[in-house]
Amino acid sequence: MSLRAVVAGLVLGLTLAACQTSPEVPTAPVTQMSVSIPVDCDIEVVFGSYAMGADQALRGRVRELLASNTGVGEFSEKRWGREGESTFCIHAINPGAADSLYTTIAGWIPDSSDRHPTSVAHRDGRSRAATWPG
Repeated sequence: MSLRAVVAGLVLGLTLAACQTSPEVPTAPVTQMSVSIPVDCDIEVVFGSYAMGADQALRGRVRELLASNTGVGEFSEKRWGREGESTFCIHAINPGAADSLYTTIAGWIPDSSDRHPTSVAHRDGRSRAATWPG
């Protein structure tokens, strides 16, 4: 057998192996989009960035609300970006408090932003996000 045939066989075998579906990868088609937040959060607020930094003014406003609102049981912030990107995980003291916090924060998020993709999601699936203008 020639070296060329061996190399061609290896390339073909590796290509076929790479194209096979892993058993862990779901193969069912996506039929419905839904917002998924961590199981332990009543509300999740995400401060992203389009390479111009996260919305620090809004982040500060949300932080002040969480520190002073009696409906907040506890909250945590996970920083994950180099431009101030972070995610708040909020635990409310009851469902009514979660609804109130969600409504307040959602009201502060602008309809669109060309700098700061910010979003809020409620455990029940409601969400609001600043979208790209246009």
